[in-house]
Amino acid sequence: MKNHYWIIILISIFFNIVCKENVEQKVDKESEHFYNIAKPNLNIRSEPNEISQKIGSIEFGKIVTVISKEKIPAKINNINGHWVKIQYKGSTGWVFDSFLSKELHSFYLVDKIIKTEKAPSNSYSYILKSTDDFEEKCNEEFDSKFCFFIISDDKNYNSQVFEKIYPLYWDKNDNLIGIRKYDDNDNTHIDYFRFNKSNKFKPEELLSYSYIKNNDSSLQLPEEYIDYSFKYLEKVCKDSNCFYFIKPTNSTEVILEYIKAGIKHTILKIENDSDFKLETSPENATFYSSNKKFEIDFINYKIKEL
Repeated sequence: MKNHYWIIILISIFFNIVCKENVEQKVDKESEHFYNIAKPNLNIRSEPNEISQKIGSIEFGKIVTVISKEKIPAKINNINGHWVKIQYKGSTGWVFDSFLSKELHSFYLVDKIIKTEKAPSNSYSYILKSTDDFEEKCNEEFDSKFCFFIISDDKNYNSQVFEKIYPLYWDKNDNLIGIRKYDDNDNTHIDYFRFNKSNKFKPEELLSYSYIKNNDSSLQLPEEYIDYSFKYLEKVCKDSNCFYFIKPTNSTEVILEYIKAGIKHTILKIENDSDFKLETSPENATFYSSNKKFEIDFINYKIKEL
């Protein structure tokens, strides 16, 4: 009878250990350090759930040490994440990891949110803030140097902060399209980006545009145009293939060219610059001449009438 009693105890201990291993795992490294990004503070619980006893709190911006993580995900206020066991000021307890970040970017120090927008699937959204918290210079006019944002999903926040880019819209595949713009009145430079969902929202450059006013521009000129006298030059590039619209000095013409193997190739001459207009978008570039619309074929170095 005593033997049966000890067998039952050993089986119980074994199953407790197995169950514990199934719901909790140690972090990959001996310990990991994170910042608390919850304001004004983050509650520490005695157990990995919201109803357990509150045993302390962590002030915003303070560092905690994560020692283990629950395998089973949880949700608080519609935010998914995991409960993690932490050490803070000599105490051990549980917090929700969606409120922890590997770095304390200035994004988290700004309270005011300029804009949020969900992706078509509702699985992702971006949170846009301005580096100028009072004047809100990050706005629809694309003053992107004052912008920064993060992307959140239905599991957790993407802790990477994207700077000096204004999010334009989500495409149908839940990729975010954004724009970065530099403008000093004389010169303009625009970069369009896709934040690819399938690549953890890593930004990919789609198309770039530059307006360069005369040869004294602060923007870098192609070597082939350094000694060329022009009133303005417009440049559009995609996948390193570029087209140049040049308005020569003392001329009404606009010349369309591309450079390949160090040689300039002229595609078209537009007789009157008042009859010309170039438009860009994240995906392509088009221009108007004599009431006709043309699209640039970057791959084959051609233009086609639409």
